[in-house]
Amino acid sequence: MSSILKFKRFYLKYSKNISFSQFFKPLFIVHNLLYYFIMIEYFTEALVLDKEDSGEIDGLVHFYTEELGKVTGKARGVKKMTSKLNAHLEPIHFVKVRLISGKNGYFQIADTLSFKKELKKEIKNSPENLAKFLRISRFIKDMTFEMQTDFGLWQAIKKIFSSNAEEFLAYRLILKNLGFDPEYAACDFCGNKKISYFHQQDHNFLCQKCASPCTKEARHHQTFSENTLLIRLL
Repeated sequence: MSSILKFKRFYLKYSKNISFSQFFKPLFIVHNLLYYFIMIEYFTEALVLDKEDSGEIDGLVHFYTEELGKVTGKARGVKKMTSKLNAHLEPIHFVKVRLISGKNGYFQIADTLSFKKELKKEIKNSPENLAKFLRISRFIKDMTFEMQTDFGLWQAIKKIFSSNAEEFLAYRLILKNLGFDPEYAACDFCGNKKISYFHQQDHNFLCQKCASPCTKEARHHQTFSENTLLIRLL
């Protein structure tokens, strides 16, 4: 007997006194609940870009991952003294992380494990390197969008954090992979091909002359206004 015929007999037997819509309504409800609560699991390498508080004991962690690009995950109970996740979720740590997502795009951090321990030793022994990598990680966070995978940028990130290159070279490599290659840029104000700074908010390049009124007191980052930064590229 065909499946269609079996279903027709079942419907005729159990739905004599109810309408078609009333018969199927509970089935639709169950389907929607399953669709909403179903979870998808990802296991990927990632760089911890930043971490912030979420409530009294939870935290929100921003990652740049190999498989998903930039994502934000919630770490439940991460601020408890007994939390096993906390030590692995500090900024500029490379981790292998398991993320669980529902259909609404919400990520939960299930577990994580740090690797590249040699990088941590180098950073701990140098406050200058620590400050440099923190600035770079925040730049990556600010310049990327959620859930946009970019394998080229991921390779660039691993290269930057595995070497002790000059900070401006790191920015140039990141901008190149984001489509803002300084090699082919010109000052947005005067057209000078020798660019020295990148205007983070407006995504503009500036030469030394055009940027000089705003860079007298800082060489790496200088605040134009309350939320505007210049990134030095030379």
